[in-house]
Amino acid sequence: MYNLPSFYRFEARLDAERLAKAVDTAAAQHPSLSSVFKFDEDGIIRQHIEPAILPPTTVEDITEADLDRLSATLVKPFHMFGHGLFRSKVFRCGETVYLFLEVHHTVSDGTSQSVLLRDIARAYWGQTLEQDYFYSYLRQEEEAKETKAFDEARQYFRNLLGDKNWCRIPTPDFETWETDSSIEAEDGVLTVGQMEAAEKRCGFSRAVLAITAAMLALQEYCHRDEINVDYLNSNRTEKYLQNTVGLVFKLLPLAVDLQQYPSTEHLLREVNRQVIESFANSICDYSAKENIAEEDAIVVNYVAQLGDASNMEGFEATELPLAGVDETMAGHADLYLKEQNGQVNIHIEYLAHAYAPGSIRRFLEIYIKHLKQLVNG
Repeated sequence: MYNLPSFYRFEARLDAERLAKAVDTAAAQHPSLSSVFKFDEDGIIRQHIEPAILPPTTVEDITEADLDRLSATLVKPFHMFGHGLFRSKVFRCGETVYLFLEVHHTVSDGTSQSVLLRDIARAYWGQTLEQDYFYSYLRQEEEAKETKAFDEARQYFRNLLGDKNWCRIPTPDFETWETDSSIEAEDGVLTVGQMEAAEKRCGFSRAVLAITAAMLALQEYCHRDEINVDYLNSNRTEKYLQNTVGLVFKLLPLAVDLQQYPSTEHLLREVNRQVIESFANSICDYSAKENIAEEDAIVVNYVAQLGDASNMEGFEATELPLAGVDETMAGHADLYLKEQNGQVNIHIEYLAHAYAPGSIRRFLEIYIKHLKQLVNG
């Protein structure tokens, strides 16, 4: 499974049937949620919009005793071909209302979850929803592959990475084909206020600070200077994409030889330059489709309130844990920094069988040390 499930309890009194209708209204506004994958006559997978594929959101009355059962059984695989890739349900327990949402990652991303939750709230209160241009975006991306700009963008990334033997991940302790993942986490590493102050002081975004800290951590942990990481960008800078639900994010490779930069200031400038240049060339999704490296690169993802219900105006929501979420991953390590309740929480998801106990915890501690040094000056 590659699902994005979420389960919310709403503290304020809500009309369950009205909420179910709001979910249907919001989902219908976002064509990616009506997407279906099918094989064409040439055996090529094609993505289609089929609005009728969206099932209506139903309301089920439950008891408190049912909650544990629901949390353990709601998440299920999707049939990938010829079936819908989004499901939803509202549960009512006395005066408390719960909402379950699940979508396949091929048609959504973390930012999309926030967009959908916002639109559910707007639909509930009878507000007008904005247009979603996801399929226009897909067409533009497809047509761009035949342009000179695409070739130039691909060449930019090829020149950036070249044929160097980059250090891309914390050095594994073991070789393995096992894909089970594990997580090391540290909450409240910094405050959002500290990150904002650092941005004003040094003139670089908090994403640039997070990426630079990852490069310095890899250098210290692996005893290597030529470092390549991937930066996950939500790709919502264009106004028409800010209301988009879909798999839109860009994975941008960044690479530096740390020996070339005599100070942290010089390194930050270079990372900042590459972030700008990489996004300018993001018409070519190089890390996802073109990277010929034998190893994946660690992914750095700095997010604010990703996928939570904080932007549901008029709603007070608590996200509840769900069992059955797939714990496998394709890469060796993904590093997430998430702003929540004024704090910066960090977790690194990694290939469990590739590292000895304590190895990734040590890497995380090195990372936090460098991030704090960059933020606090």
